[in-house]
Amino acid sequence: MKKQLEDYMQYDIGSYCADDWDLGLKLILGGCDPLPMRRCLARSPRIYQSPFLINESLWKLPDDRNVRWSKYQCRSFSCLQKKRVQFDRDREAEMGNSYKHYLTPTPWRIFDH
Repeated sequence: MKKQLEDYMQYDIGSYCADDWDLGLKLILGGCDPLPMRRCLARSPRIYQSPFLINESLWKLPDDRNVRWSKYQCRSFSCLQKKRVQFDRDREAEMGNSYKHYLTPTPWRIFDH
């Protein structure tokens, strides 16, 4: 963890930050939260488009140019929309039923030591 934190904080002050959000995520998951502040500049998208108004944004996909896609498999919001995880009601019901005896108290489970 110490080595990862040293790598995360290795940068030149005032220059651009490295594209290392995956390292930052590892640090957060390892308990380093919040991450230390860095004095480097975050890169922004090359071409920025203004976002849609709130009533339009509910029904339209945002502009792909507003995101830096360097670390993602998908390179657009339409790709992310296609890979949307579907909710399988039957599978979830099976999983819920398999844990049902742990979740619902019954007289013989309450006093069971």
